[in-house]
Amino acid sequence: MNSPNKYSRQSAKFLSDKTTKNEFVLSKKGATKTPDFFYTVNARQGDRKGKKNFDKTPIRKIFIHILKSKRDFYYKRLGLLKKDKHETNLRILLLVTDYKTENIEAFLEGNIFRNRNVFLKIIWLLCILASVTYCTYQIILTVILFSEKKVSSNSEIFQQTSSEFPAVVFCNLNPYNGFFAKSILLDIINKKNLNEKEFEPIDYVDTLIDHIKAELHREYFSMLYDMGFWLSQMLISCRFQGNPCHETDFEYFHDYNYGNCFRFNNATNIREVKSTGWRNGLRLELFAGELDQQFFSIKSGMRIVVHNQSIVPFIDEEGIDVSVGLQTNIALKRTFINRLPAPYSNCVDDYSTQENLAANDVFSFLKFFFAMGNYTQRYCLKACFQKFTIAQCGCYDFKLPVPLPNLGVQPCRTDDQIVCIQNIQSVFHSGTGAADCNQKCPIECTQILYETSISSAKYPNSWYTNLLRNYTNYGEKVNYTGYSELQQTILMVNINFDDMMYTYISQSPAMTTEELIAFIGGNFGLFIGTSLLTMMEFVELVFLLIHKAIMRMNCQKKIDKETEDSPKVELECKPEASAAKV
Repeated sequence: MNSPNKYSRQSAKFLSDKTTKNEFVLSKKGATKTPDFFYTVNARQGDRKGKKNFDKTPIRKIFIHILKSKRDFYYKRLGLLKKDKHETNLRILLLVTDYKTENIEAFLEGNIFRNRNVFLKIIWLLCILASVTYCTYQIILTVILFSEKKVSSNSEIFQQTSSEFPAVVFCNLNPYNGFFAKSILLDIINKKNLNEKEFEPIDYVDTLIDHIKAELHREYFSMLYDMGFWLSQMLISCRFQGNPCHETDFEYFHDYNYGNCFRFNNATNIREVKSTGWRNGLRLELFAGELDQQFFSIKSGMRIVVHNQSIVPFIDEEGIDVSVGLQTNIALKRTFINRLPAPYSNCVDDYSTQENLAANDVFSFLKFFFAMGNYTQRYCLKACFQKFTIAQCGCYDFKLPVPLPNLGVQPCRTDDQIVCIQNIQSVFHSGTGAADCNQKCPIECTQILYETSISSAKYPNSWYTNLLRNYTNYGEKVNYTGYSELQQTILMVNINFDDMMYTYISQSPAMTTEELIAFIGGNFGLFIGTSLLTMMEFVELVFLLIHKAIMRMNCQKKIDKETEDSPKVELECKPEASAAKV
């Protein structure tokens, strides 16, 4: 019996004389020569320099030995199907062994197959299994992290030489001027017949104000401006960056809770500042009304709201109460936030796209409201609550965004409707209404926040009170000359930037597609020692196996067809002599 090395060399020489084929043709059975598939073990090895590498390959030695020792066995098998089945299996095995991936084969042969020490073979095998397992584990974790679409927040601080000053709104905490509205308010109270002994003081005031406002909006809507405090009545003095500002610099609008409100620095004429400090911002001296004019309010002062010009503010939620008898300093710091849209978050900038309108009924409902400027989550939540109010009470609440007339809904004005509005508050928040609105009103992608730092000092002092007595503009508004009376009716507020820097917070993907590919490739290289080109060799091998299987199937179909036409002729699939090499 030949030695293994000698036997392998003879087989190699015998096999290298033939060419591997990848296409099949039909030929009549009965040929006495050896079928070509026995010559396809490693035809390409004959083209390489020397055949020692081939001879020393343990995997090929095993399969050549199996092939030659079993060759006569396959010839003796009767039946075309059985013979074809075994030939096909051997062809696939030989193709796999013939396909040499240099990097992996060298590693496995060098550390497992060529190592004669069994203990070292086991150690190397365990190391390979551990590396493959840990590499797979790391890749799975990375893919999961990538699929979660998490984000990283980056915070940067920038310095500016000039900055746009925000819009500033002030409203009187007492929405009605008693000098004009006292008689109307008393008539309404008598008509409602509310017994103050049946309520706690604070509840009595809240209930009374709700009924008064509803009645005023039903019967005296055209008189609301006259019954509130006018700008000329409240504004004692105004300075912006040391320069005087006038009544024409303010914009009027009506708020349900606070009556007449006035905005400085609106969107049509945005002012800029280039320095910090109270002298380089907005300074207002305001009169809150005489003591005998303050009706149906539990506090005295002004409501100050600082907001960006691109949004609609909600005075009741976003403002700061400034008390009479004080100079209040409001220092501002700006923060710009830029969030990533889907799929990283559900934030929205443009709610009016067809996709958003089709997927969200609250967005569709927003088109029935007056323009709100840029989309804000706060406005959307208010509109969602208004939608709930209309469904429950059959009317809309004045405290919420007012819908357009074409919606065909009337405001809540009757006593029953006012009671309905008061009752649905608890129903909305205790049920699923609030949760549904929070789900349907995502946060905006772009946001500007103003952080405020507040300090105060007593105002005015006795010396400044004497100056005010001689000030003509003050004397036209205020009849008081005493120090204690002035402290209960006037105030000063300074609004300015704390510094010229702003914070910019942006989001970026925690892992991009490029980083995912790099991480996977790094793990393959570190733990398995493969690269992209090595992986492509496996892809090529799979492609060749699939191609061979398809060709075999096509050939078998031709055999079946020819057998049906000529039953006595037995055919087999053989490699075509003129086909290209695999």
